Amino acid sequence: MLTTPTHPDVTGRLDTARAGALLDHVVATAREYDQPVHAESPGRVELDTGIGRIRLRANDRALHIRISAATEANAFMLRESVVARIEGVDAALLGGLAWSDALPERDLPPNFRAGRVVGVAPLGPAFWRLEVEAPDLAAFAREGIHLRLVLPPRGRPPAWPGVDASGRVRWPDGPDAPHVAVYTIRRVDPETGRMTLDAYRHGRGPTCAWLANARPGDAVGLMGPGGGWMPDARHLTLAGDETALPAIARILEDAAPGTTGTALLETADRAGELPVAAPPGIALHRLSRAAGERLEDALDALPLGPEGARHVWFAAEKRRAGPVRRRLREERGLARGEVTVAGYWVDR
Repeated sequence: MLTTPTHPDVTGRLDTARAGALLDHVVATAREYDQPVHAESPGRVELDTGIGRIRLRANDRALHIRISAATEANAFMLRESVVARIEGVDAALLGGLAWSDALPERDLPPNFRAGRVVGVAPLGPAFWRLEVEAPDLAAFAREGIHLRLVLPPRGRPPAWPGVDASGRVRWPDGPDAPHVAVYTIRRVDPETGRMTLDAYRHGRGPTCAWLANARPGDAVGLMGPGGGWMPDARHLTLAGDETALPAIARILEDAAPGTTGTALLETADRAGELPVAAPPGIALHRLSRAAGERLEDALDALPLGPEGARHVWFAAEKRRAGPVRRRLREERGLARGEVTVAGYWVDR
């Protein structure tokens, strides 16, 4: 959902003879995630990110960058994504990057909110429900369904991220380093400043340990929003494992009256289920890996709805995402705008 750009454009220039290779890398990464890429002419591309546009132009001397977005926070996130793409090729190249409005070092990134825990409690046997309070949550209600949850180390005063002069987020390190993880915004009320997140209790990792010991009043950081908006189509096909169930639950709650389709919910066994209510017109099917049931098989057997009025949304372990995306696009003929496929976690 692309908001009309209103924030002044941000421009950048990276002096390098490798500009063409960098442009190819950015385009390849965008296409890997099925992000719309518009090739205006050789050496010129535009990326439609959903929260703004990134225009890139490469010649044999430099990579030119123009970022258009509706808000300072969105422009900052897009700038950060460009820096990350460059850094992924060669961090040494960042020394030649100059922005039109080089950010002064500041206390907090513009897309960061410092909040506090209101409550945390088990939600069934396999999920935590976290309630938090923070100021200025309007963007989280309209621009993305995911955020980065920033959890300070237990027993230490919170040390929040800052911004360096290049526009990159500067994270605290050492004993003050927070744990950062991506979660779905289950519900948000900007009027009261309250937000709800449901987290899968897989029993491993720092997020589960933090939630198990969280108490009202504990400091927590919210960074975002991001990760795209909810699918908008008359016929929805939703498929996900445990990590995707909060997102599917929110999509189903917000589905327009008269929406039809199917939701496929895969868990290890029945103990991993999250309470999910499907509106009239959407059939809910629970799958158990213990019984040999898989999202991919169930998805292959489904009719996906009429062309131009359908959307397929899939999220699970990252290595499952790529083959599903290719099958939907290449074998089943769905257009780019009819598909959302995400790798929500990595099995290491």
